[in-house]
Amino acid sequence: MEDFIQTHQIRTKKPLSEDLKKACQALIDSTNGIQTISFSENLITVEYNPYQITEGNLEQLISELGIKITSPEKTGFLKRWLKYIAKENKESLGSGRLDCCDMNHKKHQT
Repeated sequence: MEDFIQTHQIRTKKPLSEDLKKACQALIDSTNGIQTISFSENLITVEYNPYQITEGNLEQLISELGIKITSPEKTGFLKRWLKYIAKENKESLGSGRLDCCDMNHKKHQT
């Protein structure tokens, strides 16, 4: 049955207090299908059996504890590619104005 265990990461709006972490740990005992829960800065990682519980149920259980969940921004291929190109251009060209933008002004001034 361990072959079917999946991992789901849930982003939180702010880091969890120790009390909320303990409440999340209690979910393992009270809910069938949850194997482990671990925590990092703003992230809860849950290992679960998808035949016993769904990702939606996991998020609902977490939010019922009073934890505010953020949904990741869904971006398509084009939007991700444009962000990548913009980042690469900024790294290679800097944030200043390009030389070619001023070429016409220099020709007319001489």
